[in-house]
Amino acid sequence: MKGLIVVGLVLLVMFMLMMPLSVYAIGDPEGGVSIGDCNVFTSVLEPDDQLYFVRYDVSYSPEPPEDASDTWQMAIYDTDGVTLIPGATRPLNFYQHNIISMYFTAAQVATLSLTPLSEFKVKIMGNPAVFDPITEDVNMQTVTLAASDWKELSDLVTYLLAQAQILEDDWPLITLLGDTGLLNSTGAYYFLLAIPGLSNFAPEAFEITTTTYTFTPGVFTHDYESDLADKKGERLTEGLENFGGWLGISGNWMSFLLVGVLFAVFAGATFSATKQPIIGLMMGFLVIMCSAWVGLVSLTMIFIIVISVAFFFGITFILGRFA
Repeated sequence: MKGLIVVGLVLLVMFMLMMPLSVYAIGDPEGGVSIGDCNVFTSVLEPDDQLYFVRYDVSYSPEPPEDASDTWQMAIYDTDGVTLIPGATRPLNFYQHNIISMYFTAAQVATLSLTPLSEFKVKIMGNPAVFDPITEDVNMQTVTLAASDWKELSDLVTYLLAQAQILEDDWPLITLLGDTGLLNSTGAYYFLLAIPGLSNFAPEAFEITTTTYTFTPGVFTHDYESDLADKKGERLTEGLENFGGWLGISGNWMSFLLVGVLFAVFAGATFSATKQPIIGLMMGFLVIMCSAWVGLVSLTMIFIIVISVAFFFGITFILGRFA
């Protein structure tokens, strides 16, 4: 037994060694890495929370096949530039000229000692698991926050719309701002991806569009119903009128009575053969449809029948369950 366990462990290790490992062939960005703007907004969603925003450029030509989220990140270091603030990393969404952010609740700010106006180091850098070594101005760019980089919520909307304009001016064929100067649907996509929850931080930054749909009601006629009624023919119509007169009812009510009898006969015969009430009802309704097609009963009458059956079925069901 022990021998089998050992053999199993050996095979498992061999299998794991044979599995292909993720190998990244990405190199340093040819155009370098830079940070255009970096600011921190406080009390955006609750008192004393913090939102770190960065507009960066990780310039590759052409872009690597690896996802930016696997190879590059935003990171916040303490004032010494060496100590990474716990949990203060976030993968980039895109290469090239784009934006990213990190949000900390008031509780996280207190726990991590993110003192406002501190000279934290904000970095756009290659993932250390992919790049070796990490070198400033090669595969990393660092900005030291100054007191002027800390802003209030009241500045956020104007600031973000200005950032959108900068990106729009640099991005060919992509429009981020609508005619109102606010974020359009494309701008909303990129900014919500970079700043999750932005619609809660600054809903007034988004363009509101209203679409009005016009409805033209159709003109309904009874032409088809009349065509079906004409299929009954003169002989059948006369026969129903005469038979109905003998019973003291009109020809239309005689047609209705005849269809009812046919419904009961075919539905009953089907139920007797199958013992399935649903199949019996389906056969009965098929008889009604065929009767309408040959003009024995009008479409209006069929509608009344269906509504009546549904009504009485509902009453029966309710009484059977709750009475």
